Amino acid sequence: MNRFLSLSLLSVVFCGVTSSTWANALSPDYCPAELATDIDGLIQSPKWRRSQWGILAESLGDDVPVYSRNAEQFFLPASNAKLLTTAAALEALGPDFRFQTSVYRQGEKPLLTTLSLQGSGDPTLTHQQLQALVNQLKAEGISKIANLEVIQPPAPDELNSTWEWGDIQFYYGAAPSPIVLNQNTVTLTVKPTKVGEPPQFAWSDAIAGSQWRLKNLAKTVSEGDYTLSISGRLGTNELIISGQIPVDFGPDLWRMAILDPTNYLLKTLRQQFAIAGIQIGKTQIVASPPTAAPWQRIESPALREIISEINTNSQNLYAEAVLQQLGTSPFEALNELGVASDSYRLVDGSGLSRQNRVSPEALIKTLQGMAESPHAEIYQNSLAIAGETGTLTNRFQNTPLQGQLIGKTGTLSGMLSLSGYLNPPAHPPIAFTILVNHSPLSSAETRQTIDAIATQLWRLHECTK
Repeated sequence: MNRFLSLSLLSVVFCGVTSSTWANALSPDYCPAELATDIDGLIQSPKWRRSQWGILAESLGDDVPVYSRNAEQFFLPASNAKLLTTAAALEALGPDFRFQTSVYRQGEKPLLTTLSLQGSGDPTLTHQQLQALVNQLKAEGISKIANLEVIQPPAPDELNSTWEWGDIQFYYGAAPSPIVLNQNTVTLTVKPTKVGEPPQFAWSDAIAGSQWRLKNLAKTVSEGDYTLSISGRLGTNELIISGQIPVDFGPDLWRMAILDPTNYLLKTLRQQFAIAGIQIGKTQIVASPPTAAPWQRIESPALREIISEINTNSQNLYAEAVLQQLGTSPFEALNELGVASDSYRLVDGSGLSRQNRVSPEALIKTLQGMAESPHAEIYQNSLAIAGETGTLTNRFQNTPLQGQLIGKTGTLSGMLSLSGYLNPPAHPPIAFTILVNHSPLSSAETRQTIDAIATQLWRLHECTK
């Protein structure tokens, strides 16, 4: 059952406790006037004097705010941008859309003259799917492939020019591309050695790891603080490991981006064929597909599942891949939800760019519009559940809000956000957004204030006085 689909959920059972039980525990009524006073008191503390807050909360189906602050102003949204991306994708592509990787073949067993793969940006393609293709060809009696090709028409650089260099060498900054394999991510494991010596490192995938050049400046120390860091050298494929790692520190895992996904796929597939005993002649990247129809297509999971991964676990690469499927006007579908085009400016789909700008009004219009969409249940089920799943697993645990809030988090340096749906026990369900920019405090301290605001919203009653 969808917990937030209805516009009136005052007696629905959540987590084994009825809303009316919580309502009886609240006394006296907590009315909008008290709500405004308490939230203002939280964000007008001297510690926030250099910060900017954007907050908007409305009952579902009602555009009259129960609380509003800077609702029309622009904020850096971080991963709250994914709420707009996934809403636009559901409305424009539909929940059953699937990415396809086309496979072309020429020749007959035991020799294929050409085997070609053409990607469409599927961010879910895995080693296992490639292995299934290899096994199928071996079972058919194929023993040699003269030409192994990946079809990749000339295209602009897939790397978003507004992303920071400090992000793009890591997994969360992996660039979308027509070919994606294993989420364009490889794991680097760093282990301490003898005191005074550099730590050891190993790649989870030698083919992917070979695209990086490592400069190991780190040291193993007998005791002291862990200060290991990895950074990329601008404009090169060099990774610099620096700092120190205590000798008794366990294996340290770093998830890094794959620089050249197309060559990674070609070399990986060649290796899998070799292991299977199928000889490969030449491998190459070509610009045009064959004129014949594809022999078969490798399909991704349905968009509904991809969107769930985007919103529950804040998967950046999936969000960027979905955005690319939406064409030159990717957010046009938001207009039909009532989201004004001048209320946001997005230059990516994940929220990683520091050039994104979104108003609280745009986020609420998106949430309100999707609550009335035919895809409302899919959209709402894609969100993380407070205290239970995804990026909200460790928030609101063992509080009345556990299971009563579904939403999307967002985090960048000095910027945090939380938006979604809240089911107060004595008030109609609420669409809300809370954004703070230029926070001088730690992310943990900033989240405490955001969560306190959400808790105040949960206490709200429908008051007649």
